[in-house]
Amino acid sequence: FGTIVGAVAGGLVGAAAGAKIGAKIGAIGGPKGFVVGLVIGAVVGGLIGLWAARKLFNFPPIWTVIALRLYADEKVECELVKHSLFPSVSFYCDPGATGNLQRRSEYSALAAEQQQWQDHGWDTGNPWSVPRP
Repeated sequence: FGTIVGAVAGGLVGAAAGAKIGAKIGAIGGPKGFVVGLVIGAVVGGLIGLWAARKLFNFPPIWTVIALRLYADEKVECELVKHSLFPSVSFYCDPGATGNLQRRSEYSALAAEQQQWQDHGWDTGNPWSVPRP
């Protein structure tokens, strides 16, 4: 999203600036300056937009680890083992394979948990050790 928004904004600014600046210095003005400015602006804007989006809107992984045991007689054992600190989790299971789900556990995250997840959900704070970009 940041790349697209940055590329469009950068392309528009670059195209306008390229056409005007090129025409004033007499090098590549008019349509050629417009195209050169558009390309340069789109590339630079896209890179800046990507960087800004990663810094402003990048969240750690959301994950849940569950344990399931399925038996030949249709019995089911299920357990919520671990989960990320955010968002909330409601875990349901049908232990008798009857079609009636039962809530096995529930976790409600609040603003404090969200901040803790954002601060500590990277690196060792997730099962894959995904580093902060």
